[in-house]
Amino acid sequence: MSYLQSQITIEQYLDSITNRSKKNHVGSILNSFNIFCNQKYTKSSQQLLDDLSDEINKTNSNDKVYVLFNHFKDWLLVDHPEIVYYFGKNQTQKKSIKARHPNTVRLYLIKIRSIFEEIGNIEINSRLFNKRVKVPKAEEEDPEPFTKEQ
Repeated sequence: MSYLQSQITIEQYLDSITNRSKKNHVGSILNSFNIFCNQKYTKSSQQLLDDLSDEINKTNSNDKVYVLFNHFKDWLLVDHPEIVYYFGKNQTQKKSIKARHPNTVRLYLIKIRSIFEEIGNIEINSRLFNKRVKVPKAEEEDPEPFTKEQ
């Protein structure tokens, strides 16, 4: 049955999400991942996912997945003033990519990991993932009470 697809694409995955806010959230994460893939590897996220899936099927080793996640984590934790995008009405507002908070990085990695498992059929061991991909903990801030002047 070669006419049936064994994998879906990222676009098909996004189209399957019915909840609008979840679709926007996942789309934002995938957009960041796509920008990372284009900058680091000069490939789209779909091409990278396909190549990684083929590599895992050939070698039966998914060590490169953990390397990819580490690179993505490091990329998210750094400002990128060289990457500029436009938004707003008539695309007039200019903004660059800022470093993400460690809690946000953790959420991005969890979502990308689930997308890899769902779309790419790439099995990622939780124990190895937590051992090899270390996200720094967020610094706890002690709230200070407002002063009378504030």
